[in-house]
Amino acid sequence: RDWSSDVCSSDLHAIQVGHHVADTITSTLDKPHKLEFEKVALRFALFGKKRYWMLAVASPDNMDGYLDIKGDETVRRDSCSLMVESGKQMQRILMYEKNPYDSILELINKYTEDMVRGDIDMDKLIVSKSLNSNSQKLPHVHVAAKITERIRAEQSNEEPPRSGDRVNFVITKARSGDVKYFEQAEDPSYVRKHNIPIDMLYYMEKQFWNAIDRKSTRL
Repeated sequence: RDWSSDVCSSDLHAIQVGHHVADTITSTLDKPHKLEFEKVALRFALFGKKRYWMLAVASPDNMDGYLDIKGDETVRRDSCSLMVESGKQMQRILMYEKNPYDSILELINKYTEDMVRGDIDMDKLIVSKSLNSNSQKLPHVHVAAKITERIRAEQSNEEPPRSGDRVNFVITKARSGDVKYFEQAEDPSYVRKHNIPIDMLYYMEKQFWNAIDRKSTRL
């Protein structure tokens, strides 16, 4: 595509062809069957089956397009807000900008500096997973067990997490070098109450840098 300030004539032509093809095929079908034109991809990044990014246009009235994202971390319920927020910004840069490299570098520097300074709100670090396993080596299962134990110890009327419930957790800073990753997981409300430090290095490496690397190396 010609990324000039003018609307690319080939994009408009593709939309026109799409409508023409849809109308032509519809004319051969028995009612009420109807084939409709949906969209044209201006930019497209395919990562695997049902996993893609697309800058799409559906009408000549809006040639700026819109992002259509499928199967990515930014649209999954179990991704923390830090990954979703930074990932969506990266998607917009890569899909909309002609020369995205400076903007990507600025994005990386901004989030890295915020994490080094500890300026990331803890709400953006919360991961949520469905409780459908008994493996204590999974962080959310480990946290669910801790919550259940505390409810019993305090003789609270709260309901412990049950199978199918979503369990929130954050990764806290390890007190020693031999702590397993899942053992660092903790209930966010408990972390706030006891002012437990967050493992920002984990989030920097696993939730930010790895996600950025996965996106950039596949394009």
